[in-house]
Amino acid sequence: MSELNLLPSQAKFQAQKMHLKSIINGFMWIFGGFWVIFLVIVLGLFLIFKIRLDQFDKTYQKNESQYKALIGNMAINQKIKYQAKIVAQVLRDRFEYGKSMELVQNLFPSDVVIENMEITNRKVFDVTGSMIDGKKMDIIEEKVAEINSGDMKQFESAKIVDVKMTNDKGWVFKVEVKLK
Repeated sequence: MSELNLLPSQAKFQAQKMHLKSIINGFMWIFGGFWVIFLVIVLGLFLIFKIRLDQFDKTYQKNESQYKALIGNMAINQKIKYQAKIVAQVLRDRFEYGKSMELVQNLFPSDVVIENMEITNRKVFDVTGSMIDGKKMDIIEEKVAEINSGDMKQFESAKIVDVKMTNDKGWVFKVEVKLK
């Protein structure tokens, strides 16, 4: 059987047009919905990445400020270490005159009168002294021999430079003592 078309051609055309409009309208809703979903996803990702970027930026700024503080502290620390090293070297190389003079003075017995102690060079002392008894001069010679033999660790060498006999002071001597 054949189909019977009771609608006029204009009504048929209007029906096809309306059907086409409804298909296009449905397609537009679906297409618009996909665009809205796509925009929401893109905006959501943008906001998430923006928040993460802000967090990373805050962490970076904090770490950078700590790093700059550490650099400043390291520079100060290195400067202090360098200054301490220089001070230690100065103290190591410094000659203690007071202790050295006391050491040289205590070298001789108490009945020997030390009249003059002169520092001729660094760690070299010229000691002038006197004693009444000539037998005590042996003590001076023994001290010089002890120093030169290495028995006295603080002294490097010693030598009797001059010995005289005077009427008023007795025996007057001059000894050169070199410290280590």
